[in-house]
Amino acid sequence: MAGVAGIVAVAGCAGGDTDDGDESDDTGDDANGPDDATDDEDDADDAEVEDDDDADDEGEGEGDARFGETVQMADDYAYEAEMEVEGERVEWIGRVHGEDSYMRLEGDEGTRESYVIGDETYWVEGDECFLMGPGEAIQEDPEAEDLEDPDFEDETTEHAELEPAGTDEIDGEQMYIFELLAAEDGAVDEDTTYYVSVDTGYIRRIEFEEGTMDFHSWGAVDPIEPPEMECMEIGGMSD
Repeated sequence: MAGVAGIVAVAGCAGGDTDDGDESDDTGDDANGPDDATDDEDDADDAEVEDDDDADDEGEGEGDARFGETVQMADDYAYEAEMEVEGERVEWIGRVHGEDSYMRLEGDEGTRESYVIGDETYWVEGDECFLMGPGEAIQEDPEAEDLEDPDFEDETTEHAELEPAGTDEIDGEQMYIFELLAAEDGAVDEDTTYYVSVDTGYIRRIEFEEGTMDFHSWGAVDPIEPPEMECMEIGGMSD
């Protein structure tokens, strides 16, 4: 628009230098002047509308979003998952509060719970509770070994420049879709899709080969408390 305005101003100055004695030229300039000015103003308006349309198109796209910058973290959150582990379909429910966590597995073998509080781990199965100190772990349950609390930091760092593949809605909330493809990146063992809230940047869902994890209560999880039952102190379980 500045260029168009400049042309109009220069044209006005040039018209003012016309010889006063040439009345026919003056009349012609006066007759054409308003039309020329109107045409220039129309061109300027069209250019402005075109610029506005371009700006709207850029705002509607996801080109400015990047995985590393978009994803936001909180010290506490909750998650729910359904997945297949060692051939068994498992429901996995968990809460994380800082360095502490709670996890419950429900599957064909019954319900198992894990509490990690400070340096201590509580493992509950049925009516039995076992308390383990630092470095100790349950050895007999392959599901407990295969499942651990999600760690997003490595993936968001390694794929910080990843752009969204598109957007979608979950429960009425707009989500960016970030796809981590194993075939394109040796750092990823399997294709993984992240759904990240456009408004908050919190992860809402992760889809992968074994199942789906849904996340909620970011920044709103109560501290993890030990199980309300007697627990046997052990140094690990053996056959």
